Amino acid sequence: IIVLLCGMLSVSCIFDNELCYIVLDGERTISFTIGCDESVTRVDCVTTPEGVPFDHYIDPTTVRAMLLNLDNTPIGEISRLQIWPTNQEQTQFKITGVLPKNMEINLQDPRCKLIVIANTIPETIENEKTHYNYTQLDPRNEGSSIPMWGVMTADISPLLNATHYELTDNVWLLRSAAKIEVILSDKLKEQGTTITSATLKY
Repeated sequence: IIVLLCGMLSVSCIFDNELCYIVLDGERTISFTIGCDESVTRVDCVTTPEGVPFDHYIDPTTVRAMLLNLDNTPIGEISRLQIWPTNQEQTQFKITGVLPKNMEINLQDPRCKLIVIANTIPETIENEKTHYNYTQLDPRNEGSSIPMWGVMTADISPLLNATHYELTDNVWLLRSAAKIEVILSDKLKEQGTTITSATLKY
């Protein structure tokens, strides 16, 4: 049955330890939606319980995506991304990109991990070591934004007989940094109290 399937799909088969992998010949594209889940906010914050636009902002020029096997070994980066916003606040985006060339699909378990990184540009997405300083997290600085990342598990078996596949579930991004506000009560302000420094222990 597997041999017949390979012939019908015009793809290549690889057998490894009794597992069958299908090599996707030709170009395949995938579409998905990313967003910052606005329901995950700083709910205990005194000043802005639901956060501010800066907390949810995604810079589309920094978005990168890649695929991993379920054991976290890299498959490759999704290239030639086309990105456009789906809301006015630019907290959600539709993305279409090209899958890695000659990508393999395990017929026994055709799932993989889709990872999205935004608001930061690592040197290599496979071995990400991202560094940023507090100025990047300050909404008063032009071009600053909070680094974000998201991951989801997707069944990509529809690409066995199609050149394009659109995921129905969103990839929700999480902030990679926490924002802590230290403020004085009105009573302390009236007493002339000021904050000269603050230290976070973790």
